[in-house]
Amino acid sequence: MWSSSSERKYRIPLMSGRVVRRSWSQSALCSMSCERSVISWRSVGRGRPSKFHSICSAVIGRSAALVALVLASPLLALIAAAIKLGSPGPVLFVQTRVGAHGRPFRLMKFRTMHDRRTAGSEWECDNRDRVTRIGAWLRAFRLADLDAYAAMCADEEVMRYIGSGGAVGRDVAWRHLAMFLGAWALVGHGTWAIERKGDGVLIGRAGFLDPEGWPGCELAWLLARDAWGQGYAFEAAQAALAFGRREQGLSDVVSLIRPDNARSIALAARLGASDTGPIEFMGGTSRLYRHAPP
Repeated sequence: MWSSSSERKYRIPLMSGRVVRRSWSQSALCSMSCERSVISWRSVGRGRPSKFHSICSAVIGRSAALVALVLASPLLALIAAAIKLGSPGPVLFVQTRVGAHGRPFRLMKFRTMHDRRTAGSEWECDNRDRVTRIGAWLRAFRLADLDAYAAMCADEEVMRYIGSGGAVGRDVAWRHLAMFLGAWALVGHGTWAIERKGDGVLIGRAGFLDPEGWPGCELAWLLARDAWGQGYAFEAAQAALAFGRREQGLSDVVSLIRPDNARSIALAARLGASDTGPIEFMGGTSRLYRHAPP
């Protein structure tokens, strides 16, 4: 006899030959449980791609990157040639970074990439580098320049008309570097190192001296003796003066030159400065040359 629809019985034959009776509600619960199990196993299968799938993805990705590199190689070669012609040294440099799961990897970059952390002036964007490309570079001093700069400061002939006159020791040269770098932070302008384009050797300094008590914002220069007579001083001073006026708003610029310093007097005249007369400065007499405003 059949009961109500919710209590209908059906027979399930077993291996032992016995018959088990179950209600439709029990059958539905059993079916739902089986379906959940199948769905669960399918989900697990989809969430864990096979090793073959992973290998194929890696091969396709690397092949696409290789094709893109081959297509871009002419442009990359032109960029590398421009960098090499514009300056000495390696074209590329390598950085080590940490990727997924803490695994390190190496990244290659062109050497001329600059950190544009500030969207300010041309000088900030160029990272204080290569104000002039012809013959000499102007750049920020660094501690590695101490040996070469101290050698200049130890040369009596080079230092003959600088300060109170005469060579100074390595300790004073170090303080010069600190003053040059500190001026940028304190007053926004200062002195650059002059780096020779051909071999990257430090050959002098040029830029602005404007400490407390100075007679004015001074355009000053100093070159190693083996760099004299080659136009480096004029090129660096001219580039520094033009940049100071254009980027830093320096309109009233002077140069303090000892009366016997014929080379610097000739250079000041070539830059368009005029002699305004003598001035007592650092224990002696100097001539104050004023650079004509633009």
